[in-house]
Amino acid sequence: MHKIFPFKKLRHPIWREEFTAIRSKFFRSSDPRPLRIVLILDTSGSTGSAQGEPELWPLELSLAVDFFVANQERSRMALLVFNDRVYNEVDFSSGNPAVGNELQRIAADRNFVKKNIKGRTALRDAILQGLQLLDHPSSADAIYVLTDGGENASTHKESDLNQRLAITSVRLFAVLVYGSLGFRNRTPEEISGPRA
Repeated sequence: MHKIFPFKKLRHPIWREEFTAIRSKFFRSSDPRPLRIVLILDTSGSTGSAQGEPELWPLELSLAVDFFVANQERSRMALLVFNDRVYNEVDFSSGNPAVGNELQRIAADRNFVKKNIKGRTALRDAILQGLQLLDHPSSADAIYVLTDGGENASTHKESDLNQRLAITSVRLFAVLVYGSLGFRNRTPEEISGPRA
């Protein structure tokens, strides 16, 4: 039994009618092996605010916390946080309490956005690093990525990621977090994405 972490509801200006019904679901698998999930959070500059729009990061963090709370009792979890590289890792050996503590620390850090929401997006590299955390990966394992879908900094090619995912049979889930385009031009990553 894992310790359950109570989180305060996070508020975000983007949470309006269309977002109020979002709830993370439990992963269900018919596989009898324990479910392992790598939670990956994108903190690249594109998750910050764009020309007066609300930042996407608070919404992404809120979804990550909700997902963790919903799945912590049924799964073993790890956490990766990245922008142009993975800079924060909580692996499976640290246990779910360490993942919960790190999410709480990030949520409580008033300077987190200023210090960490920056840089380019190495999405493929982050997913591949998540796969490395899954020692002897199987179809009972999953990677859950919260991102705006941009990719402009990975050293690995799309074909490298596709091949590795096919070999391991790990399930990849991506939640695309984005705001309205309004009157601004789309970034190159938004035009060509979402592509892992």
